[in-house]
Amino acid sequence: MYLEQQKPGATEDSVAESLEACVRRLRDWLVKSKDERIETGEWRGVVEHEIEWVEWMVRAAERGVLHVRRRGCRCRPEWEGL
Repeated sequence: MYLEQQKPGATEDSVAESLEACVRRLRDWLVKSKDERIETGEWRGVVEHEIEWVEWMVRAAERGVLHVRRRGCRCRPEWEGL
């Protein structure tokens, strides 16, 4: 995602697509590794909670709510000056 953002000519759309792909890969890995992680001692509640949150992240990225902060972003005024 960072590399996409640094490309000359990167657009908001190309960065958003990269972000969405990133959270989908994270979701896929968390779902795939769920049973193994629990078997090796991770607490089931934490593992399931991570999957629940990553599903939210995927939906937010699909709808454009979760995005990479860029210069000129107007979604949160307190970001000005950061």
